[in-house]
Amino acid sequence: MGEYMAQAVAAIAFGRRTLPMEANVRRVVSRLFATAEPEARVAEVFSASRPGDSVAAIFDLGQTICRPRHPDCARCPVSSRCAALRLGSVGDFPVRPKRPAARPFFRCVAAAVSPEGRVLLRRRRSGFLSGMWELPGEEGESLAAARARFRRRFPGAASRSEGTVEQPIAGRRVRVEIYRARAVAPEPGDRWMSAPQIERSATPSLTKKIVRKLSRAADDRRTIEK
Repeated sequence: MGEYMAQAVAAIAFGRRTLPMEANVRRVVSRLFATAEPEARVAEVFSASRPGDSVAAIFDLGQTICRPRHPDCARCPVSSRCAALRLGSVGDFPVRPKRPAARPFFRCVAAAVSPEGRVLLRRRRSGFLSGMWELPGEEGESLAAARARFRRRFPGAASRSEGTVEQPIAGRRVRVEIYRARAVAPEPGDRWMSAPQIERSATPSLTKKIVRKLSRAADDRRTIEK
């Protein structure tokens, strides 16, 4: 049982004066006082003589009326005392901490495609996204660094990119450049999979996006050649 739930049970079941600061309580208190620090005001909403009843009431208010989205302020029994409602800023509370900006992460991949249309996939063995099935490649904290490492490892890859895909992953903004490569030496454990197989499999969404980009580029090329 979590700490906040234990405090709520202590108040409701045993009449103890506790201050359970769970999500519903935090939301109600922060809006009621239009404060970014509801912990400093929470004692003001709980009754010293009837702690269980007041805790249950605040929980119920947060779950049914003072909801995270679309709060029903017209039905709220304490709307006349709600500072956030008076300011017209109910949606601004509780104040959410700003997320740090996503770190850029760059990767260049070698798209080796068999005559049957299967794509070579390799499981990442360590580091960021370890265990993920992906196209072989190289990465870096800058696009220039990723390209330089890629060229050293895959000198036979095409000079022109097939395109770029981007995706946010674990606090990073991953940008992948795709290059056709006719000859990539397979390693133990590598897989050759068709685009339909990749779509149906548990392959990561980033890898699926890369393969879709490859397929669209191939379709465009065939259209131009006709």
